[in-house]
Amino acid sequence: QEHGNHTATRFAMLANGTGGLIATAENTFEFTAGHYTARQLFAARHPSDLVAHQETFWHLDWHQSGVGTHTCGPETLPQYRIYPGTYQFNFRLRPFKGARVPEELLR
Repeated sequence: QEHGNHTATRFAMLANGTGGLIATAENTFEFTAGHYTARQLFAARHPSDLVAHQETFWHLDWHQSGVGTHTCGPETLPQYRIYPGTYQFNFRLRPFKGARVPEELLR
């Protein structure tokens, strides 16, 4: 449901050519990265309403619930629902220098 959401991710990185950050987790996770805030995306009526920020907004998520609410179509299929409960999500952020991610950071 999130703008540009990536699912079943094993690692994600943000880089600028001289270095960056890499996110890894024991299990798969989801992420988005873009130059708009969530507030901007929600408020925009048309893509032309959006003004990009220079900064990158990076969101790491355990999971997101699938689309569907019975208001405009079928309910979300059971395998794509997130049920109430207590969840724990652990990930590691590590910086790196240079244009390539060191192999040991991908483990």
